[in-house]
Amino acid sequence: AGAATAPTAADSPPWSPTAAVPAAIVTPATATAPLGFSVEAEVNRILRLRRNAFPSAAAWGAAVLGAPKGFDTAAVQKGFRGLMKRLHPDKVGPLATNAVELIREAREVCERSLLRVDAPRPPRGLRADPVSWEPGRRQIL
Repeated sequence: AGAATAPTAADSPPWSPTAAVPAAIVTPATATAPLGFSVEAEVNRILRLRRNAFPSAAAWGAAVLGAPKGFDTAAVQKGFRGLMKRLHPDKVGPLATNAVELIREAREVCERSLLRVDAPRPPRGLRADPVSWEPGRRQIL
């Protein structure tokens, strides 16, 4: 009789413990996305950005999100969503937890700065009489 050989990953079904690990499952330290995106490099880039090194909080937020200089709401959302797709804790693990907090904070800072520039407009088709349009004191009867 022939000698029995141990089953290889190629011989075992996909649900068995000896099955080959798919290439899509990688550790957080080596996780990469298309175009050479490195999770570690991006997390380090975000963590190195110090808020006090920028002239304003909005400039820091734009740098974290990768938004251009004259950013608008769409650029802030695009940067936020792109970073969250790549660095979401469910996808990457605990490696990016601090960076994700900074990304969320950067989005809030940028959106707050945009609200100061472009205050909300009065509602359209308003059938009531406004008492005051002053920011923080808006009242409608």
